Amino acid sequence: MSTIHFCRGRQRGRRLARYGLVVMTIAIVAALVLTATHLFPTSSTPIVSPTATLQSTSTPIATPLSPTLTPEPVPSATLTPVVTLTPEPVPSPTLTLVAAPTPRPTLAPTLKPSPKPVVRVPYSFTLPALGISGPIGDLKCGNVLPNLNIWYWGSGCVGDNNLLLLSHNSGAFKPIHDGYHSGALKIGLAATYEDKAGTVHQYVISKIYDVTRADSNSGWVWAATSGPVITLVTCDGTNNQLRIIVRLTPVGTTVVDS
Repeated sequence: MSTIHFCRGRQRGRRLARYGLVVMTIAIVAALVLTATHLFPTSSTPIVSPTATLQSTSTPIATPLSPTLTPEPVPSATLTPVVTLTPEPVPSPTLTLVAAPTPRPTLAPTLKPSPKPVVRVPYSFTLPALGISGPIGDLKCGNVLPNLNIWYWGSGCVGDNNLLLLSHNSGAFKPIHDGYHSGALKIGLAATYEDKAGTVHQYVISKIYDVTRADSNSGWVWAATSGPVITLVTCDGTNNQLRIIVRLTPVGTTVVDS
């Protein structure tokens, strides 16, 4: 009788042990399932947001977890460079002053002075090659010759057709004196004589003399001639002891008188 109870007690103990093992196993499985649910949520298992507002202390408000969407790769846009043409600035013109180089001196040949311009006046005489040009003044023969101008020394003593003109070698006839010694005074030079009526007569130098004062006073200088002539007279020599005599005739004529 006691053996039977003992056996029954042992069997009961084994049953309790098995039952406890099963309960423990179920608890472990449930814990594993719960843990797996939290670690690997599905779309049907709500996840309680830790920041959710609790309506009551016993029932949490679960916020469903949105599935993680992987965005499709957006093709990178190809950037086409835009070339902007900026015109180069046009420089404004500037004026730069540059000093002109100093010209080197050149040896120019000695030139004869240019003749003075001829000024036409009534009753005048001009010899352009020597720069002689001036009015004629009338002077009675025998009177002292004034220093300036060209003088017709003929009233009462000069022969027909002979226009006798005189001037000092430091005055209007200085070019005759200087031209005689330099060679500028020569036969063939042209001259003009404008009479008191305004008529212009063309003359050329036909003869040139350099004589003593005594020879010039012998009378041939102011003697009458067969045709119209102009006789120019001026002094020469260191003491004016000589006379330069120039005889001019109209263009196209020949002098037959001395």
